[in-house]
Amino acid sequence: MQMGRTMEEIPSQLMSADRELIIWVAEDNSDDQMLLDLAARDSVLTARFRYFDNGLPLVEALTELSSTDERPDLLILDLRMPGIDGHRTLELLDAQSWMSSIPVVVFSSSTTVMDQARSFARGALWYETKPSAFPDLVAFVTSLGKRIRLSEHRQQLPAELREFALTDDIVDEIDSIVGPNDQGP
Repeated sequence: MQMGRTMEEIPSQLMSADRELIIWVAEDNSDDQMLLDLAARDSVLTARFRYFDNGLPLVEALTELSSTDERPDLLILDLRMPGIDGHRTLELLDAQSWMSSIPVVVFSSSTTVMDQARSFARGALWYETKPSAFPDLVAFVTSLGKRIRLSEHRQQLPAELREFALTDDIVDEIDSIVGPNDQGP
């Protein structure tokens, strides 16, 4: 689901990072974790990744951050994980206003429109299907810096322009159609 301009059309001043980025990833597949690390090495992104096997330890780690700890610049969530899955993690993040201000990319093998709609309704800013080719994964990792910069600029907009999230009523309607625990095809 693509809206607006492509990442290639974003001005270059939004792409550069003056520091190492901190990215936390909830991903239960160790092979996918390794591939993300390899893609990061091949990309132009300067980032430190921290991995969690599901959403619960990620949310707990966020809860335990002190005011002097470095807050992550971006969260990447898989949807299909044992324990707390990506959808439930988004709900937990949304319940804490300071956590919901951290931009989230859902990075899943699911291509269902319902998973995409639920993810956006629960606060994800981006939804990306896991690529099957390594160069596409490198391109995804490279885009993370751009996404963080865009999110920072988005936070400077007036609230009425920032709030494109779907309402709880729409989320409830989606759940009533497909069921809250529907895993898709």
